This record gives sequence, C-alpha cells and structure tokens, in this order.
Amino acid sequence: MVLVYLSFVFEYTYTVSLIYQSIVMHPMVILVLFALAHVLNWIFLKHPFMDEQFHFKQLDTWHRLGLPTYDPMITTPPGLYLIPLLLFGGVWHIQVSLWMARLVNLFYILAFIHVLKGLDNYGVILNPLVVFYQSLYYTDIGALAFTLLYWKHSSMMAFFYGIMALMFRQTSIVWILFSDLYKFVKSGEIRRSGLYLLLVFATFAYANNGIALGDREHHTVIIHLPQLLYCMTVCVFLNWPSMNVRVLFKRYWRPYWSFTAIPIVLAVHYCTFMHPYLYTDDRHLVNLFWGRFMARYEFRMAYAVFVYTPCLFLVYTSVARRQGHLVSFLFLIFSALAVVPSPLVEPRYYMIPSIMHSILITPRRGKGKRVRQVMWDALTSIVLYALLYTRGLIL
Repeated sequence: MVLVYLSFVFEYTYTVSLIYQSIVMHPMVILVLFALAHVLNWIFLKHPFMDEQFHFKQLDTWHRLGLPTYDPMITTPPGLYLIPLLLFGGVWHIQVSLWMARLVNLFYILAFIHVLKGLDNYGVILNPLVVFYQSLYYTDIGALAFTLLYWKHSSMMAFFYGIMALMFRQTSIVWILFSDLYKFVKSGEIRRSGLYLLLVFATFAYANNGIALGDREHHTVIIHLPQLLYCMTVCVFLNWPSMNVRVLFKRYWRPYWSFTAIPIVLAVHYCTFMHPYLYTDDRHLVNLFWGRFMARYEFRMAYAVFVYTPCLFLVYTSVARRQGHLVSFLFLIFSALAVVPSPLVEPRYYMIPSIMHSILITPRRGKGKRVRQVMWDALTSIVLYALLYTRGLIL
C-alpha cells in the first residue's frame, strides 16, 4: 500500500513538472493558451464589454472616417488605437472588428516573452491580471508591454518604448523612472532616456493642464493612501506561492513592524475615498466586494490591522530578501506614486506593480515554488474567466 501511494505521489509530481516545463519553458504553449482565451471571447463575448465600448468606438471612428475626434469619456492617450490602425488600416486595409482589436494583445505577449526569456521564468506572464485583460481591448496590456521593453533595453530604443508606454497610460512614467533608478542602484548605469521622457511628460501635463484627458470629473488627482494598501494586498494574493510567507510569523511581531499598523489605520480612517463608480456598476467584482465587505467602517479598520499591514510587510521583505532594502523601499515608493493619486479602485491598476513585484522576487524562486505559482495562476485565471462568461463579472 505504501508503495502504491509513493508511486502515485511520484507520478503526480512528474506530471506537474512536465506541465510546468511545457508552460514555463516553451513560449509557444503560452501563445496557444492566450489565443484560446481570445477564441472563447469570440464565442461568448462578442459585444464590447464595459470600457471596451468607448475604446472600440474610438478605434472604429478613426478607422472609418479618419477624423481627429476624441471621445470625452476616454482619459488616456491614443496609443491603444495606433497599432490596430497601423496593422488593419495601413498594412492590410481591412475592416477592423472588436475581436481583431483584442487580438492585437498577442503582439504584446510576444514582447513579454522577449523580456522574460532572460529570467528563465515565463511563468510571470501567467499573472491572472495579464491572462484576464489580454483578451479584452483595454490599455493596460500595451502599457505593461512597452514598460517591460523599456525595463530591458538601455539603447536609444528605450526612449521609443518609453514614449509608447506613455501613449497607453500616463502612469507609465512612474515605472520608467523606477526602471532607471533600479539600473543605477544595481549596476551604476545612468540612462538619460528617463530624464527626456520625464521632460516630455511634464510638457504634456503643463499643456493639458493636468494628467488625465477627457472625463476629468471622475479622474481627478487626490491623495488616496489606501490605494497602496490595496495594491500590496493584490501583490500578495497573486504572488504568495513565490514568497516566504513563514517570515510573517517569525519577524512580523517585532516592534518596528507592529507599530506600522498605527499609520496604516490612520490612513484608512482619514484617506479612504468612496468613488461614485463603486456604487453604480455591479459588473465589477470590486464593487460587489466593496458593498458587502468594505463599506462598513469597522470592516475597513479590521482589514487595516489584520490584512493590509501584514501584506505590506510581506511585499517589503520579499523584495528586500532578493534585491536589498533600498530597492524594496523604492518599489513601495513608486507603487504609491502610481496608484495613490487615483480615486478609482480597480485591480487592473495594480497589474504593473504585481508584475514588477514578481520580477523582483523571481530569481529567488525554487522549482517547487514555480510549480505552485503556475498552478495558482491557472486556478485564479480559470475562476476569473468563469465569472466573466457565466455572471458577466469583471475585475
């Protein structure tokens, strides 16, 4: 009986290892998986979903009429529409459809593979936020792709990648500057491209009289400190199989970490912002979660002590263990710069921080942790797609 059990364990471990090797070490398998997600969307999600209605309407208007009009509901630059227009209008001269616009995200997945091949861990691409949003026509995947390309390259092409990242999302400037500081701290490399891009961004903000385009009423810049806490919680939720969670029980109760709960409680008490969108659309999982579990004051205080503070500790120690305390501190600062000014709570805003966190702790992972991480990513992605197709819910 013992031999039968050991044989079963061996076969299970061997099978999981083979699956891991197929997914992580062979990029073509990843492309096939992502393409399958697009096929499912073509079958079950044929109409524009949520913000896609604004983005696809803008793309279709430019593609058919070539008019320099811009939908006032769109707050991001036009980078999302340039590549589909170049491919379908400038190269192939065909009528663009929503499914074809979504399919452009596969080009960005190729960029991920190019960036991550040096890390010997393509599993970073399987981040559930990436898997979910790469099949929708949103700005986040393109912004992430060009930000990672900027992270990898130090030549003049880095400036081009930085411009393209800013053309997708304005907050890309934060991760561009973080990339430059990271290179300087780790290797002493000084890149001027970041300074040039910061000058371009400052010129845009001055000429535009602000960062956001279009609907500024609901996208004003505020000090929303709990955003950093939400972001770190998402990072832990997505990357916990790759982290040493046991350190929470060994070192968290030291006085200097225990006392961090005090400013976190104060931040949640004084700086929590209730955005009107949290109560207007039940198709967002965040909105449902907020209404049921976070709208009450006592719940938010409990999360501050028992969820946000430990998650902040875990993210900091996981990065510091591999990259050093300075890089870990910079990661928290730049994550705050990226998300704190936003009044709206959306998990896709935490996509780049969670990917950066995963990259920063990746070299520390053992094979067992990688297998667990891939299995967790797959399970989370399946649940998200099931909620999308059966309940019409999105993150």
